[in-house]
Amino acid sequence: MTEENTHVDDRAVDRTAITDLLVAYAWALDGREWDLLGEVFTDPVALDYPVGFRSGPLARCIDDFRVFHEVFDGTYHVMTNQHVTIDGDAALMRAYAQGTLVKHGHPGGDNFAAGTYYTDSVVRVNGRWRIAERRMHVGWTMGNLELVNIGRRALAAASA
Repeated sequence: MTEENTHVDDRAVDRTAITDLLVAYAWALDGREWDLLGEVFTDPVALDYPVGFRSGPLARCIDDFRVFHEVFDGTYHVMTNQHVTIDGDAALMRAYAQGTLVKHGHPGGDNFAAGTYYTDSVVRVNGRWRIAERRMHVGWTMGNLELVNIGRRALAAASA
């Protein structure tokens, strides 16, 4: 194998490891496997989500994700169209996401969905890729917006 082929193979391995972070993130949230988020993000991590997740120590951020999502009967996240640019031990990843929140029997409707995209700064830490900074951009929403407010209130009560 030539040096050029090895470089291409290494980049493919890195790209797969980076996009796998999105898969782990979705499974962690929807499966309520909160510890799995420790394999997705750096400690500390910078988060910019419109629902109010806070930047800072990873344990606190994981707790925010738990508090927000556990008030729902189910959540479903789909990640697509990943675009990754790698520069040594740093990368930029953009990906579309659709998130759905479900709360059965809630007045105004059981579901809320949002079409979003993430912009992630990803770094290699001790040989493993982790998201160091994430910004969520909302493109569209549909359904019962009050469901998002239930999660926001849960976050506010937990941080009071």
